Amino acid sequence: MFNNNIRINDNNIEATRTNDDIKIIPAGEGKVTFESVQFSGTSITSDDSSSININENLIVDGTVSVSGISTLTGAVTAGSTLAVTGAATLSNNLTVTGTTTLTTTNIDNLNFYDNYITSDSNADINIQAGGTGKVKFAAL
Repeated sequence: MFNNNIRINDNNIEATRTNDDIKIIPAGEGKVTFESVQFSGTSITSDDSSSININENLIVDGTVSVSGISTLTGAVTAGSTLAVTGAATLSNNLTVTGTTTLTTTNIDNLNFYDNYITSDSNADINIQAGGTGKVKFAAL
């Protein structure tokens, strides 16, 4: 059913009244499907794979909530606060610039907090210089 408010012009579906939206609304449990990508309410799904690719830059102006395992490849920049509330695994280098506010930081069996370096076990804490370097202490 068409009326004078919508027009099909070549490959375009156009609204004929100024500032009108074009809405595609399925009935009941139906979905809007473009090839195998489906839109239903606020969800985007795919029939033919386990992932949906976004091949251009993506800007999210709200909060991002990710569940499941997430893999970030390439550089990751946090322009503000980065809060990790659970376990995090880094498989390469972590570079921190600027002022940092860390509570206890655990690396392997060592703990760093304020001006203390402690161990989780009864093992010694060894400080060794690399190559021809020396371990120097300003005061003991």
